[in-house]
Amino acid sequence: MLKVASLTERHGTAAAASRGTGAGPGTSGGRSGGGRGPERGWFAWLGRCVTAHPGMVAFGWLLVVAGLFGVSSVLGQPSPSPA
Repeated sequence: MLKVASLTERHGTAAAASRGTGAGPGTSGGRSGGGRGPERGWFAWLGRCVTAHPGMVAFGWLLVVAGLFGVSSVLGQPSPSPA
């Protein structure tokens, strides 16, 4: 009977075996991101900023909520629709 231990000895880990002989861990062939290295665009920059300054993010959301309350009071109540 074929065991998992013998498979990993022959092919390495399951993840490495599923990649085949393609891209290694240091290349960009097996990943998305276009090979831009550690700087992968604005979404990565945003993630680093959010994790580095969680208090500022919470303060920003409080400002958004306060702005929405301000806008909602200016809009007023809609007229009731006839049922």
